This record gives sequence, C-alpha cells and structure tokens, in this order.
Amino acid sequence: MLLDKAATTKEAIALLEKYDMHSSSGVAYHFFITDVSGEIVIVDWANQQMNVVDTKMATNFQLSQGKDYQVGIGHDRYDSLKATLQEKNGVMSEEDAMNLLEKVKIEWNGTWATEWSVVYNLDDFSVAISNDMNYEKVHHFPKTEAKTNGQ
Repeated sequence: MLLDKAATTKEAIALLEKYDMHSSSGVAYHFFITDVSGEIVIVDWANQQMNVVDTKMATNFQLSQGKDYQVGIGHDRYDSLKATLQEKNGVMSEEDAMNLLEKVKIEWNGTWATEWSVVYNLDDFSVAISNDMNYEKVHHFPKTEAKTNGQ
C-alpha cells in the first residue's frame, strides 16, 4: 500500500496513521521509510501508539519509548552503525555501507542470526541486498520504471 499510494515519507506516515497497525501477537515491529528527498524515519508502535523516529538506520529492536523500548536485539550494532555514520557525515559508498553491515552482523547464536542486510541508494534508487550473511554475493536491484497501459 505504501509503495503504491505514497510518494513521500510524509505521505507514508499519513497513510499509516489511518490504520490499526498493532501486532495481534504482541511482537514489536517497525518500518524503515525513506523517499527521494532523503527524509528517512523508522515508524514503530509502543503503548498502542504509532511513533515516528528520525534515524537513518535500523537494527532489530524497538526504538520508541514504551513497554517494548529497546526490546529485541541489535543495540550494540545500532550504536556502531550510528557512530560510523556520524564519522562519515552520513555519506558512504554502497560497498562501504555493505562492509559496515557485514561488520555488525549477528552470527548464529542458537536463536538469532542476520538474515539480510540492505543498502538503499537514494542517488540512483537502487538497492543492494545480502542474504544469510553471504556478503560475497550481494544482489543489486536497479530502479525500474513503472509499466502502464499493459506494457
């Protein structure tokens, strides 16, 4: 719905405000949302309320204040990502960004492991994805043009 109906981060947030997005299983979750302008946020839910957090990265834990605040794993990874991004003034090459994600991956610990790492390039709208910590084989997806009129 967000990809089809929202052209900007603000429009995506406005759409989400219209829906009850609470997890019936009580699991905390979040959405990483960005647009062509570079506005990036995490939208998550705490205390039955939608929250918008201004950040350029996500790891697997709740970012907004509430009973689930910092529930999940990834706090140390998030801090490492944040420190490196601050050092680089928020700008990194795709390769450097993927190398950073590899550096902060979670090896299988009996419960959790990094399943995917994603780098979004807002200059050319491409995406690079590493699955199952296979950083030797990064999948690249360029921007595709929408097809209309049955083309």
